[in-house]
Formats: sequence, C-alpha cells, structure tokens
Amino acid sequence: MNNNGTRINIRAKAVVVNNKKVKKKRLGFFLIVLVILSCSSSKVITKKDYVITKHKSENSRYLPYLIVSCFDYYPEGKRNPIPASIKINDLLFLGEIVGDSIHNVIFRPIPNNTFDIEVNWLGKIPVQINNLRINENDSIIVEINMKDSNEPIICY
Repeated sequence: MNNNGTRINIRAKAVVVNNKKVKKKRLGFFLIVLVILSCSSSKVITKKDYVITKHKSENSRYLPYLIVSCFDYYPEGKRNPIPASIKINDLLFLGEIVGDSIHNVIFRPIPNNTFDIEVNWLGKIPVQINNLRINENDSIIVEINMKDSNEPIICY
C-alpha cells in the first residue's frame, strides 16, 4: 500500500543470465559449499612461522592430501607467494612459477604416517615441521611464512 491507501501491485520478472563468468562463480561457490559440507571438523594449529589447518572428512572415499604454500613474511599481514623448495620425508619438490602465479605443492601421502617437512628459499630462514601426523580422511593445508635471513649469500 502507498500513502493514499491504494494497493500497489508489483510483479517480479525472472532474469536469465547466460554469462560464463556467472556460471563459473556459481560453480566455485558450489565447490566451496561442497568442501565445507564434506569436512565435518577443522583444527587450526598456529606456530611462529607457519599455520596448519587440518580438515577431517566424513567420507572415507577421499584420500588424504597435504598442500604446502610458502609466503614472504610481512609483519603487517601482506602475503606474497614465493616458489620455495619443499622437502617432505627427503622427497624434494621445487617451487614452480607458471605465468604470473606460483603453484602450491600438493602431496598425496599414505595415510596413518608421520611426515617431516623442510622448506628453503634463497635469502630466507629455513622452516622445519617435524612429526606431522596424517591420518585417514585428513586434508591438511600448511601455510609457511618465511622470514629474511641475515646470512650473506655466497656463490662459489
């Protein structure tokens, strides 16, 4: 009703958007919701140089995975990815730059095992994570903030 007491009839029209960007956003939103629903619980472990997020999946069909991302350390919270070398139980993964992006290391471990992670990058203080336990249905994301090293770089 408006101010005069007469009834206003408003009809909504359905608008069909046939845009690829909208479809991609909807697909991305659906995948995020799917991941959240499939993971029953999350546990965040924060240390001085890294953050570990453990997701426990309800579905036993999914294999565990480990994602490692490395960033320059900035006190103000700015995050700049770096292609660090990552060693997981003496298996070396080299950082990869493709175009303008840096690929994370995605590792499919054998469940119910313990892993040692060592991360190095030129001019940075190495970071070690020892005895990281990965169980069945675990999905683990490790975000490492690498600080600048005061040691000089020596070339032979």
